[in-house]
Amino acid sequence: MFIDKPIALSSEDVKEIREVAETHRIQVMSSSSLRYADGLVTAMNSVRDSSIQSAYIYGPLPMQEGIRGYFWYGIHMLELAFAMMGNNVQTVEVERFKHYELCRLTYDGGRSAVIRGDYNMHGRFGFVAHTPSNTLSAELWKDEKPYYAGLLEKIIDFFQTGIPPVSLQETQKLIEIIEDIHRKREYGHDSAY
Repeated sequence: MFIDKPIALSSEDVKEIREVAETHRIQVMSSSSLRYADGLVTAMNSVRDSSIQSAYIYGPLPMQEGIRGYFWYGIHMLELAFAMMGNNVQTVEVERFKHYELCRLTYDGGRSAVIRGDYNMHGRFGFVAHTPSNTLSAELWKDEKPYYAGLLEKIIDFFQTGIPPVSLQETQKLIEIIEDIHRKREYGHDSAY
């Protein structure tokens, strides 16, 4: 079963989806289309023997009534961070400005990602990432192949193989990070995992 992003608006709901899926032996996939954008896939394929040490990810972060903060568009930028750096986030910091906000994720080994979300709606997603030996970047909105084409290819593979390209555990971790970002945005509480 494919569930479009966000899979749910709380980690408790994701936990329930996981329990039902396990009980009925159903494989579930949920993902942002940007995880399969050509610019990201090409960049990650070039990272062979070293890991991403830091990344700057940017895109729109408009607020939608009824869908809190990062659950609507911010989830795309978080999925880019997870695709590049994994889901082993150690801490989250958020700093808000008039027209945008910055979210800093720190990872094991001193790695970090900074997400810049513009409050105005636009389609300009992209990133700059650093490995020990290279700098990678992509303006994903300029990709010739639409984001959703890459996602649809992965959905078709998933339906044919029954193996989700992103585990439900990783998807749940993503939702937990979003919840912590919201706590940090709203109450200023520190988050650590």
